[in-house]
Amino acid sequence: AGRELAERDQAENIRRVKQEMARRVEMGMAAVPAR
Repeated sequence: AGRELAERDQAENIRRVKQEMARRVEMGMAAVPAR
């Protein structure tokens, strides 16, 4: 049970990191045309 919980937690962490990276990329792409 502990291992399943840890794996699920890790999956959510990865998903959160990917969302954060995607948000930064979108902001970066939006900042490029202004330059």
